[in-house]
Amino acid sequence: MLVGVEDGTRHVRGVTEPLALEERIASLITATVAARSRGPQFPQDACGSSTGLSQWCAPALSGQGGCGSGYLRTYVRVGSTNRRADAALIAEMRRFARVEVLDEQPMPEISAEAVSFRAASESFAAVRRLRKRGLQTLQLLTEYQGRRVPTAGGILQWGSGIQRMVSTCRDAGLATPVFEEIGVRFRVTLFITQVQEPTLDKLDAAIVGLIRTADGLTTHEIAQKIGLTPRATRTRPAALVARGLVRELGTGPQDPRRRYHIQE
Repeated sequence: MLVGVEDGTRHVRGVTEPLALEERIASLITATVAARSRGPQFPQDACGSSTGLSQWCAPALSGQGGCGSGYLRTYVRVGSTNRRADAALIAEMRRFARVEVLDEQPMPEISAEAVSFRAASESFAAVRRLRKRGLQTLQLLTEYQGRRVPTAGGILQWGSGIQRMVSTCRDAGLATPVFEEIGVRFRVTLFITQVQEPTLDKLDAAIVGLIRTADGLTTHEIAQKIGLTPRATRTRPAALVARGLVRELGTGPQDPRRRYHIQE
């Protein structure tokens, strides 16, 4: 729909009071939605900068569109318009009516081990020593049908997956990912531009140093020099190859004599 444009010539004439006209047009369009108020207003951030009001749509006056089929739909009031609420927003309004928050909701499909106790302990180290039963006191874990499961807040703050994302980006020399709660959704922004040199833990740094001073080393030779078994050592050179720090030369991935060299 275009307003302020001549039908025949398509000449743009404009309107003198766009906000007032928008209000009238919105009222005309939504005239078939006979909505009645249900419950109090919910917080402004649920609909951006506009305060919304949860509403249940009664059967429309006309038989076409809207709620003409006779069943209930949920709408929210944003500015001068009624907007259809999706499942996530409906769930958020129901939690608000029950005085509940998203962070405390159980996540039964995820194991309690998904909450990184080590990361949580490090965060509380300056305040007090955190014990595992404290995770439930802090509502990072909760009881659900007779078992302990993580809460949404526990996963968002100290989920092991998020910790792995942060550490992986740091190891690759990338900026820390940005985690944002936007309304009732969660967004992660990953950056692909390198901001620093890739970091290595002590063992990986030692392996790179050994490979640099030698004319290539096999997995068995590396294991002997760092004091680990070949089985425990095998994944580390492979990870350094994946990160582009070293290269491997051999007849194939199963070649026991393949040697690792510094990537020039």
